[in-house]
This record gives sequence, structure tokens and C-alpha cells, in this order.
Amino acid sequence: MLSPPEAASVGHHRTPNPAPAPAAGPAPASAAGPAPDPAAGLAPNPVAGPAPAPVGGPAPNPVAGLAPGLVAGPVPVPVTGLTAHGPVPVRAAVGRRVVAWAVDFALVLVAAYLLALLTFHRIAELLTDVPGLSALGGWELLGADGDARHRAGQLALSLWQQAVLLVVEAFVLLVMGTFVYHWAALALTGRTLGKKLLGLGVTPRTGRAAVLRAAVTTVTDVGCFALACCLLVAGALVMAVAVWALAVALFWANALAALSPRGRTLADRIAGTCVVRIPPPGGEHPARRPHH
Repeated sequence: MLSPPEAASVGHHRTPNPAPAPAAGPAPASAAGPAPDPAAGLAPNPVAGPAPAPVGGPAPNPVAGLAPGLVAGPVPVPVTGLTAHGPVPVRAAVGRRVVAWAVDFALVLVAAYLLALLTFHRIAELLTDVPGLSALGGWELLGADGDARHRAGQLALSLWQQAVLLVVEAFVLLVMGTFVYHWAALALTGRTLGKKLLGLGVTPRTGRAAVLRAAVTTVTDVGCFALACCLLVAGALVMAVAVWALAVALFWANALAALSPRGRTLADRIAGTCVVRIPPPGGEHPARRPHH
């Protein structure tokens, strides 16, 4: 047992108890900026950008701007030219369309040539077998005096009118045949013979689009020119020239529209169609962005 002086000396040199440590918690935020990150021990980078990849871990996602574990939603898919229904149709090149049109127009010219041969043959038969001349006897012609010229004039006028009617019939058949050819080809197969040879097609393939496109194509390629020729044969020279000028304007307005960025002719715009490439059976063509 210690004496009182020794106890006082020991109590004087005893180490005081340490103060309790403050509770762990986040450091108070500074008024000048965000609080330091307790996990990293550094203040966050004030400049927005992707977080650095940890050593040995995956690279940050360049689309979301965050580390892969922090992406909250789906990553956006870049545009590849594909739709939910497959590849977007590729617009047809102008050169292919010109060659396809030339093939189809060659068929029209062949039909016009055949109709011209048939019409000239019918006119020749009309001149060689005139009912009025066969019924008019020689004595009647000699005794008719001046009235014979009047009757001959009437007969010539009748022959001319019949010949004009035959020519008009030929042009009407040509126009109708051109329309039926384009309409039937588009409605049944979605392309004419020329487009099929060049690997082209018309979309969408609907009955309304086939009728409208066939009608506009027939008018611009054949119809107006046929009307001008009929007016010329009928003797309406001024009207024939005016219609011919209109036919030329409509033809080039329809054709030059294919050179526009959208590549749609006047017939395409009215019918709501577009000429596209058709891949061969079993083949694939590259997908591109759609042309609106």
C-alpha cells in the first residue's frame, strides 16, 4: 500500500483518457463546390465527361458517357439503313431508268408501225373499191354536165373523211394499247418489260398506283403526240402545233423530274410511287436510307 505522498506522485503522472472520436459521416459540402468523393478520396471532375476505366475492368461506354455499370437505360442503336421490315429499297439509277424507258418505248414504236401498215392498207382498199364510182354509169357521167363535178367533190370529201377516221382509229388504238400495257404490267408484276430487263420495279404495288402511273405515262409519252397528229390530219394546223408544244413540255417535265434529289418523275409523284432496284433471285442489295 502506497503512502499518501507516493499516491499523489503517481496520480500526477497518469495519462488522461483520450477524447471520443467523432461519428463517421460525410464531410460538409463546401459553398464553393461539391463535396469530395469519400470513395475515391478526390474531388469530382467538374468537367462533364466519361469516367476513367478502372485497371483491369471494361472500358467506359462512349454512347452513354458513363461506366458500363452505371448505364440506366438501353444503349441507342446507330442508323444502319434497316427497318423493321428489312432493308430500305435502293433508288434506281437514272441511267438504268433511261434504258428501261427506251425498251418500253421501242415496243410502242413497233405497235405504231404495225398500226400504220394496217391503216394504209385499209385506205388503199377504200380508194380501189369506191361504191359511188361503181354505181355511177358512163352515160350518167356524160349527161350530168356540171353536176358531175359536184358529185365528184362530194365523193372525194367522203373518201377524205373516211381516211381521216381510219387514221384517228389507229391513234386511238395506239394510246389504248400503251395504257393497257403499262397498267397490266404494273398491276400484275410491278414492272414493265424494260424495267424487268434492267432489274427495276415500281413500289408500292397497288391497283390505284398502277392505274394512275399508267395513265400519266401514256399521256406524256404517246397521248398528247397522238392528239396533235390527229388534229394535223384533220386540217386544224394551229391547234395541232399548240398541242404538239404542250406534248413536248409534258414529256420533258415528266422525264427531267427523275434528275431531282428524290428521283421521282411526274408519273411517280401523281401515283405516289417510286422506282427502285430489285435484287436478282437469291441475291441481296445493300440497304440505304429511305428517300422521302
